[in-house]
Amino acid sequence: MRRNITRMKALWLLALTLTLAAGVIAPRPAVALSVYDYFTINYDAEFSQFVVGGGEVFQATVQGTADCKQDLPLSISKGYITSRVVAQHRESGRKITLNPSYTMNIEPFPNEEGETTEAEVVIPLNFPYGTASGTYDIAAEPIEAKVQSALGFWLSVTPYLPSFEELGSVLYQPDDEDFTVTGSVFDLSTYMDNGIFTRDSVFLSDDGRCQLAINRDTLCLTEDGEPLGELTMTEMETSPAPPAGYNIVGSVYQLGPPGATFDPPLTLTLTYKASMIPTGAAESELVIGMWDGPNGWVILDESSLKPGSGTITTALSYLAAFTILAPTPNHSVTNLVIAPEEANIGEEITISVLLTNLSHLEGVHTVTLKIDDTVAATSNITLAGDSSQRVTFATQKGVPGAYNVDVNGLSGTFRVAGAATGGWNRWLTGGIIAATIAAIAIPMALRRRRRTKWLNR
Repeated sequence: MRRNITRMKALWLLALTLTLAAGVIAPRPAVALSVYDYFTINYDAEFSQFVVGGGEVFQATVQGTADCKQDLPLSISKGYITSRVVAQHRESGRKITLNPSYTMNIEPFPNEEGETTEAEVVIPLNFPYGTASGTYDIAAEPIEAKVQSALGFWLSVTPYLPSFEELGSVLYQPDDEDFTVTGSVFDLSTYMDNGIFTRDSVFLSDDGRCQLAINRDTLCLTEDGEPLGELTMTEMETSPAPPAGYNIVGSVYQLGPPGATFDPPLTLTLTYKASMIPTGAAESELVIGMWDGPNGWVILDESSLKPGSGTITTALSYLAAFTILAPTPNHSVTNLVIAPEEANIGEEITISVLLTNLSHLEGVHTVTLKIDDTVAATSNITLAGDSSQRVTFATQKGVPGAYNVDVNGLSGTFRVAGAATGGWNRWLTGGIIAATIAAIAIPMALRRRRRTKWLNR
């Protein structure tokens, strides 16, 4: 399972510190810089497997490169970060440790324009004996991070690191429980006796986002009433146009063979990431849609979704093509107002837009505020049909500089004034360096797994 990552969650910290970074080398306030003004960062990460059996040791291979685009304000010779890897059961919330400590060394450290640093670490992971089966969201939790300056002294940058970084998800299945396989074509002869499943089984698509769970004693027959010999699960190369009023989220999965029946019904689970949901669409409104060829689309109203879980399920008695559908936003967001556009440190700034319900029916509409590409606030507004309402957010910043604002696609900026300090600033520079370490050493969520809120730590 391979994921290419273009940005880390931890970079919000670097974005803040870069706001003052110019003050490290300039005698007067300067315009805030983006993280990409300092580095071009690319990531590649891979789990050796995403279905893990009892007692199996699997690996997470993390690779990262950082290309320095302009000189850092303090010369750093090397650095390291020590972390642990933990897993959280998606249903119960229980957390366990898969690897108590691993260290990634970063040497040489990219300091000057044109310098490139590459780092790689292979992390062995293992579920402890007695761990409950299920889907686990895996993350790295930093323990300690330090860098050494060219003058020889060490600087701790641990406080600047995020509390965790998501690595993705795996399905843990002890040998004495149901049987899980991954692929696109499954020979069912070893799973059934005369058309009846002899054990609980789970079938995963090649990308891990489509899952069929079939319980023991389920009767599976072909269209002609014969025992089912094969099961197929493939991504459609060309997706059909979505039904009116909806957008397709992710891929459309063709399940076969057509006409196969299941008694009792099997369970279909589709996985998504929050970033895949169209702007303005509410996660709670996601449904599973079935494409049945000449019969067109059917919306499965009995779809079951728990917001924040990253999964949606439904029961199936027969096979067709399935996907996740998000309602097309039926509202408009206009008239972005930022006041004041220039503020002092700690001063409240209001950001407002005009939300209009374009339909004739009352509905819930989602308005999302992003500051520097990070979600700062979300508001779900209930509006009567053909009505409008101004939606207002409030924020304040403790770091001077320019900030980019996005509200459902409307963009603007505001600036926070503040005096920059001359000379080397230990804390600000530490923030830049820490974010660089985090960028190289700890990848963000892999492409095929949703973001997880790690609470109660």
